[in-house]
Parts: sequence; C-alpha cells; structure tokens
Amino acid sequence: MILEPTQWSDALSTVLYSCRLPLTAGYHNRSRQPPLFPSNFNPSSAFDLEDYPVARREPRLLPPDPYYLDYIARSAILDTKRSCKDASQICGTYAICGQDVSGHRFAKKLNCGREWCELCRDDTEARRVARWLPKVMQMSSMGQWIIPIPRELAPLMRSKKRLRMFAKKVHKALKQLGYLRGLDRWHFFGDENNDYFPHLTLLVDGEWLDPQVLEDLKAELRAMIYSKFIRKRYNDKLDINYLYKPTPAMMMHALRYTCRATFLDRSWDEPMADELYKFHNCGWWGKWDQAPKWDAPNVQDQVAELADLGNSICPICKKKITWDRKPTTMSHVLIQGAVEIAHGYYRLPAFKHRHKSRASPLSHLPLYLTDDQLTPKQLLRIWQLHQVES
Repeated sequence: MILEPTQWSDALSTVLYSCRLPLTAGYHNRSRQPPLFPSNFNPSSAFDLEDYPVARREPRLLPPDPYYLDYIARSAILDTKRSCKDASQICGTYAICGQDVSGHRFAKKLNCGREWCELCRDDTEARRVARWLPKVMQMSSMGQWIIPIPRELAPLMRSKKRLRMFAKKVHKALKQLGYLRGLDRWHFFGDENNDYFPHLTLLVDGEWLDPQVLEDLKAELRAMIYSKFIRKRYNDKLDINYLYKPTPAMMMHALRYTCRATFLDRSWDEPMADELYKFHNCGWWGKWDQAPKWDAPNVQDQVAELADLGNSICPICKKKITWDRKPTTMSHVLIQGAVEIAHGYYRLPAFKHRHKSRASPLSHLPLYLTDDQLTPKQLLRIWQLHQVES
C-alpha cells in the first residue's frame, strides 16, 4: 500500500498524538509513578506553558554582584605584577623566614632585583657581592677580562638567547686558554651615555702577563669568539681588555665593579627591559671547593655576615639555614621584634620552648611500651621533645 503525501502527514499526526496519551503506561501502581508532574496534572492535555514557567526556560534575573568591582581591581593589580612594569608596588613587601638546627632564626626581604629599581638596588648589589665573595676569596690573584660588543653589532645582541650564546662561547674559549674557573656578568650600558652598549666582564684566576704574551692571548681569544668576517671587518682589532688584580683590596674593587648595576633607568630602553625578564645575568663555571686564600675585609656593610647569609649559612654557629617555602609579609616579620643585620637580612628572636621541669605530653603512656608499640604520631612527638631538650 502506497500512501500519498497528505496521508503520510495524517498518519504521522495520529502516531504522535497516540504516543502522547499513555504517559502512565507500564505503571500498574499509580503511586509508583515518577513525580515528574504535579498530581493534578492531566497527561492527556497539552502543555500549558503559562502555568509552568519552568518549561519555558525563563531567564532568572540575578541581583547585581556587589564584588565585581573588587574583582576587577584585583585583576588589574595581578596584571600589573605579571607585566612587571611597576615593581614599586610589591618590591620589599614580602620576606621568607629561616632557621638552623640550633634555633637561630633569620628573615630575608624579597626584592625584585631589577637594576632600575631604586628601592632595592643597593641591597641587591650588596647581596650579589656577598654571594660571590666566597668564590673570589679562593683566588690568590685575579685577572679581569672585559669584552665589549662593538656598537655596530649591539643591535644583534638584544635577546636573552644571543647573550647566553655569546657568554657560553667566551666560557669555552677561556677554558681552552687554561682558565678552568671564573665568574661573569653582563653590563648593558656604559658611563658615557645612555645608549645600549653591552659588555661582558669576567673574573678569573690571573697573573701578570707580558705585553706581547697578552696581545697573542687576545688574538687567540678573538679568533675563538668572533667569526672571520667580523675580524676582517675590524682589521682584527676588536677591543678586549685585561686587568691584573694582585691584592685583596684590588680584587674586592673588581668584584664590586662587576656586580654594580648599569641599567639605572627603565626609560633608557624599555623593549630591552622587557626582554631581560627572567634573565640570569650572573654566571660562573668550574669548581670552587678550595680553602680561602685571604680573609674578608672588615667594613661597615658587614660583608662576612652577608656572605654567610647569602649562602644559607648561620653567621653565629656556621650551620645550614633552612628557609621556608612560603613567604610572609614584612609587617609580620617586624612585629616579631626583628633586628636588621644588613641589606634586608633580619635576626628574629628564638621560639620559647617548654621548660624541662614541666611534665611531658606523653607522661600518660606506660614506661614499658617499646618503640614498635607506639603510633607514628607518638614517635614523632618524642623525637621533637628530644630535639628541644638537647
């Protein structure tokens, strides 16, 4: 039997209408009917959307959120921190605390470390000198290499990758020349003007070199770090300077010169300032496991104490300091009675422990219990009490 199109339409309407009627088919017990509709709802009738607004999916009119302005303001602050263009809002507002096994507590102010930040520039330079001082003290005499990039080639050295590659090439060249260890740092601007002028400063174990020997050494160094085309362009007269530092005072001067900041104003080169984000400027190579050759100078900025604290060593008992993983605010550090040592490092008072004469929290435990009969929590508490009493 073949149906006409009009007959197909009538048959489809009949089927749909018949399928809508037996909503309770299959439920012999009407009390077990699922509560999808109200009890007075007639399944055979059509849906009345006016009586059931849920079926119409009307939009709910929510009250205005009173916190959206705070959310926008907080997002703006986070974006400012993420872009790192205004470090004055967060520089020096947080700190981390640390403690050694003897109970000596210290706190370290967290600085942004940017060279153009006037809030932490002096503290950052002093900390940098203190971190490098134990390595420099292992040198009986120092040689200072200064390798400036020609001004015509300076535009090619405006990326972190190029700066790292050039420093790595210089490290490899100096190793081949016999310098097995050294320190290096980039200076991005000179003292004459505010033009971008990168030059690499390196501190190595050096000695006095005759002028002819020094010229031959410079020629070998140029051949290792520059291409043949560049050497031919400048007639093999690229500037490379070498300075000999025989005394501890001269070595300290060279160390302070190397650790100083040259990018003093962000407005000098803002694109380069953005490029230097997360750039590790200080580098070193070789082994530094020898004994110091000379003592640290006794100066007003307490370099010896900074050197110990910068390397996570307690300046009192010479033991390892374990720093907290989570920072805290500087206000929380200061209200504990912190006393500043130098350049953002603070001494905190020790925790007050329970007196020995007081009863132990585990005095209720029988004495005949062995260690294998105690719970792990009780064993941990016994170990903590032993640490306090010892």
